[in-house]
Amino acid sequence: MPGCRRLLFPLFLIYMLSALLFAMYFSPQHVFAANSVEISFTRASQEFGVPAELLKAICYMEGRLSNHGGSPSIDQGYGCMHLIKNARGDMLDRAAQQLGVSASLLQSDMATNIRGGAALLHDEALQFSSSHALPATLADWYNTVIAYSHATTRATAQMYADGVYQVLQRGFTARADGGETVVLVPQSVRPNVLMAANSANMSALPAGCVDDGKVDYAGAIDCILDPKKFDCNQVAATMPCTYQSARRPGQYKVLQVVIHDIEGTAQDALNIFQDASRNVSVHYIVDSDGTVYQVLHDHDIAYQAGNIWYNQHSVGIEHAGFAATGWRWYNAAEYLASARLTAYLVKKYHIPLDHDHVVSHGLIPAPSLALTPNHVDPGPY
Repeated sequence: MPGCRRLLFPLFLIYMLSALLFAMYFSPQHVFAANSVEISFTRASQEFGVPAELLKAICYMEGRLSNHGGSPSIDQGYGCMHLIKNARGDMLDRAAQQLGVSASLLQSDMATNIRGGAALLHDEALQFSSSHALPATLADWYNTVIAYSHATTRATAQMYADGVYQVLQRGFTARADGGETVVLVPQSVRPNVLMAANSANMSALPAGCVDDGKVDYAGAIDCILDPKKFDCNQVAATMPCTYQSARRPGQYKVLQVVIHDIEGTAQDALNIFQDASRNVSVHYIVDSDGTVYQVLHDHDIAYQAGNIWYNQHSVGIEHAGFAATGWRWYNAAEYLASARLTAYLVKKYHIPLDHDHVVSHGLIPAPSLALTPNHVDPGPY
């Protein structure tokens, strides 16, 4: 018996150590740490009934699977689910209240941010359901994504939803914060757009702007300046003015698209461009939610580039944001809207799609050495 005990004790010790190591390595806590983002999508999907694929697509499109260190976007949205807290809505505090967590945790912790986005998508979906049931298929979540965008205009909201479904259709393999690889298998899905026209609550438009379709770029909001007050070819020589009416491209060939940032909001830009005494103008403004405002017709000459030759031969686009201050990231809706607008312009005027022809304001030469440098926008942010 004593010899048997001496033999069994080492075996028992080995067994206990093995069990302990197994428990440590394969415990739920360890698995969560090793695959936290993937598991966060799965758990949020199970908790709120939102497809994990949809959560991944929004998180990828909005934040490239990053929480951006808890800092807000230009649109005051937080995390990879872009929970906004601005004049158009307060998704951040709504999600915090529903989950029973702090807003700061939603900002800084990706797993909580994903849960917050899933909770809001769940609530939006139920509002559109006559039977108070969640959508049965991935395609049927389209209207919910439109509402989730909190866009100012219906066209912008649908652009946002279309962008999400393009991500779903393409799929991705990408790295999240911390280096974990996240995979979205391409989905064979075509969104159900039948009820899209009734699925979003639109915000009020800025003063001096109307959604009347009388614009060059389809979907833009009409903020086109009154030529009797702003056109240098019409106002008295003693009066301030901000642009020149023209007949481009017949009169002047359009060779470039100039990219600007506002150093503020879209409303800040409108306040300037609707004031003739400021002597500046631009063709388009892209807001942080993706809304495009048209200020001048494409064929007219805006005082926007700080160089008369470039003014005559370019179209200017202002973007809500900051060149060197603010430390805020540009969110998906603004990028999508800017890209679509730029694509329209390069196609319309047969402009090459490269950095010599889609150019930053900071690269436009100053009209004289004394005025060098001209500008520095749009800058690194």
